[in-house]
Amino acid sequence: MAEESEQEKREKNYKINEYMVKATDMTDAMRDQSVRIISSNVRYYKEPQLIAKGVKEDFDKKFKYNWHCVVGADFGSTVTHEGSHFLFMFVDTLAVLVFKTRE
Repeated sequence: MAEESEQEKREKNYKINEYMVKATDMTDAMRDQSVRIISSNVRYYKEPQLIAKGVKEDFDKKFKYNWHCVVGADFGSTVTHEGSHFLFMFVDTLAVLVFKTRE
């Protein structure tokens, strides 16, 4: 049997605690996939920097390049992004911002 990839390991740890999407311009299907990716990374990793790295890598694979991710309990932001490629949400008390830019 083939060894599990890091993404497969994170997916196994996927379970939604409390989450709230605060703002998005994604389609419903993309939003649902994004919530799953983000939640699985929050459960798998404990440090915000590692969560952000995992989310960015998963988004780049799933939705193609150039994704950016900010994770933390308290931050401000202003970003320019491609249309239909922005999501800001909370998982428990952790804020997660993901957005895609042009190359």
